[in-house]
Amino acid sequence: MRGVVSAKTRWRGWLLYSLAWLTAWVVGSSVSALVLDASDDTGNTTPPDPAWGWSNVGTRPGGTSSVVYLGNRWVATAAHIGAGITEFGGIRYEPVAGSPVQLKNPDGTKADLILFQLRTDPELPTLELAQHPPRIGQEVTLVAQGSARGHPITVDSEEGLIDGFMWAEGGTRRWGTNQVTGTLGPVRHGEGYTQAFAMTFEAIDRPASTAYEAAAALGDSGGAVFGHADVLQPERGLALVGIIFSVSNRPDAPHRSSLYGSATFAADLAFYRDQILQVTHLDCPPNTRRSGLNDGLCPPDQTPLSTTSSRLYLAVFVLLLGLVAGLSFLIRRRSSP
Repeated sequence: MRGVVSAKTRWRGWLLYSLAWLTAWVVGSSVSALVLDASDDTGNTTPPDPAWGWSNVGTRPGGTSSVVYLGNRWVATAAHIGAGITEFGGIRYEPVAGSPVQLKNPDGTKADLILFQLRTDPELPTLELAQHPPRIGQEVTLVAQGSARGHPITVDSEEGLIDGFMWAEGGTRRWGTNQVTGTLGPVRHGEGYTQAFAMTFEAIDRPASTAYEAAAALGDSGGAVFGHADVLQPERGLALVGIIFSVSNRPDAPHRSSLYGSATFAADLAFYRDQILQVTHLDCPPNTRRSGLNDGLCPPDQTPLSTTSSRLYLAVFVLLLGLVAGLSFLIRRRSSP
């Protein structure tokens, strides 16, 4: 994801997020690993500071793809990745048969987002889902497990010489940063669309570039985008604001490359929040989440009673039983001739 090669020309970067509306340019291509614009591409393999959410990003073994653990044994990823065995912290987890749910848009079309539940609990923290879309200009952190940055390239385009990087084989979890370029609305793919926001890959000498500027690459689909739950109240902490699902590049860019000005698209989880909570029950009290029901209702509290509480309830029950028996005896005596 990372490596520093200065742009040979100060190409201003076209606003790629606006071009996302053009179907010919946004092709819904899957992505797999972060390309970093820094001194080299060997860093950012340990948790950022704060490390919130780092352990919740895993992978689908046997390929280059990323997944995000939400909580209550539920996992989210891009629908084109699909459900299956996942790996967190080197441990593999099998999915619950019949649990996959592909999220839908208000018009009934399918989004490139899927949820599925694991058979066993990876004992990772429950993530907070964003309640509002990220703001334009907000800095976010991307975490994914896909391709790495390859050798630098320069493309001769109508705007001049544009630098970038080829993608290389990867599979290592990395993190990087970027800014939200724009709130797009629907990014179309196949017969559906995904409500999304864009992040533009900027040269390190550009004002909009971040300290660990990153773009998604092959294998980053399904990765996480974290940001402040409320940029006006940063003390509220971080939230999961998006799931990476697509990239867009210039038409003259080489296959499997990231040029400056290319865009990474992430599903806006605030838009799909209600659906996610309806399926996962993440907003239910901790002891009511294990039913796996998809009715959107919190099941009854399943907290086991403590020994002391059990004895107390038993004593009350015996006392009430005794009172009822005594009352019955007195009634029978008074009614006897």
